[in-house]
Amino acid sequence: REGRMLDYGLNILVYAGPILSGASLIDHIEDFEEFSEIGWTQLAALAMRDDYARTLAPYVIALGSVYVLFYLWSYHRLVKKGYQVSPQKIQLYAVTSLISIYTWGTNPLGMALFVMNFFHAWQYFAIVWAMDKKNIAQRLRIPQKWAPIGVLIALLVVGFSYGTFMELDSGDFAFLAITVSIMHFWWDGFIWSVRKKQV
Repeated sequence: REGRMLDYGLNILVYAGPILSGASLIDHIEDFEEFSEIGWTQLAALAMRDDYARTLAPYVIALGSVYVLFYLWSYHRLVKKGYQVSPQKIQLYAVTSLISIYTWGTNPLGMALFVMNFFHAWQYFAIVWAMDKKNIAQRLRIPQKWAPIGVLIALLVVGFSYGTFMELDSGDFAFLAITVSIMHFWWDGFIWSVRKKQV
């Protein structure tokens, strides 16, 4: 429970920051025009402007960067007091937060989506590779001395093959994309196991 409020703050920042400083802000405020039906014209007028994100982006990036530094400093203090925390968790949260804030705050919507999805995929592959390469090597019958590089190549081949196939697909295999998306959460169960006290 020690760092719970720090984690809450970081998660709110990672969720709200990209909305406030990104292209999706207009989607969140366009419904404000309905306030005109009850006479709240000033709130309704907010829906007519589309420059909020550009105005807010530098502030969100600055605030986000400061909070991530505060987050790291706070956990450093807790560790010095004897609190045990996963260094991987702190690294994952901090790096993801910074990438998210900078990506959504400085890129158009399409580019931001591409960068975040690409980054998240590499993050995911890195976690699976780091935590499960022995098991994957056994399943694929890769000799243990070649396990690190062999499993990495296997993951890359599978990832790029799937991406290439889905890009070339004419729409007949949409169910495959849905299946992979759903299995994402199933795989999470092996990485973040509450039962094994890994969370």
